Amino acid sequence: MKKIFLLILIFASVLKVQAQLPVTFYVQGDADDWQLFMSEKFILDLDMGGKVVVITLTAGDEGNGNTAFNGSPMAYYLAKERGGVYASKFVADYMNTPYPNTYTIPTAQTAVISGKTLVKYIYGNPNGTGSVVNYYLRLPDGGHSGAGFPGTSNKSLKKLKENTIPNITSVDGANTYTWSQLVNTLLGIINAERGTDPQLWINTANLN
Repeated sequence: MKKIFLLILIFASVLKVQAQLPVTFYVQGDADDWQLFMSEKFILDLDMGGKVVVITLTAGDEGNGNTAFNGSPMAYYLAKERGGVYASKFVADYMNTPYPNTYTIPTAQTAVISGKTLVKYIYGNPNGTGSVVNYYLRLPDGGHSGAGFPGTSNKSLKKLKENTIPNITSVDGANTYTWSQLVNTLLGIINAERGTDPQLWINTANLN
């Protein structure tokens, strides 16, 4: 009887582990950072059937702010954002063979996290398995040195962290953050997307 009870407990534990969706987070400065520096890990996470959540901090606007560039019909930062979304869609399709391109094309949604209205894109299986979620905070691009650009009042995440500016506003004007509000927003995204996964993996190209 004890042996049967032990087998039932083991079987129940295995089912619980299998039912738990692993969630991995990628926090990056620019929309193409995961492709350049973390693509191998990104692919492996999707191959394991988990959910990948990408949080992109800056708009990558290169000082163009909310304006178009070179005659484009859309703002430069939106073109880069869309490129990042479709790059993650491509990888999700590739890793979910033999059923690629079976899910709805990702379109911008809004999500209220820690009092901020954020842009969010979801692609993949509704149950989360092998899916990609992209969040864009659209903060001004600080450039390589963190000095910022004249077109966005020379504001940058580096200056916000060093407390040389009191706050920073997204290029679409939707949100303004102090440093502590930014940190709380990132934590809010993680808590909103983690589900029941007790083990969190956060990937980033550079902790500086």
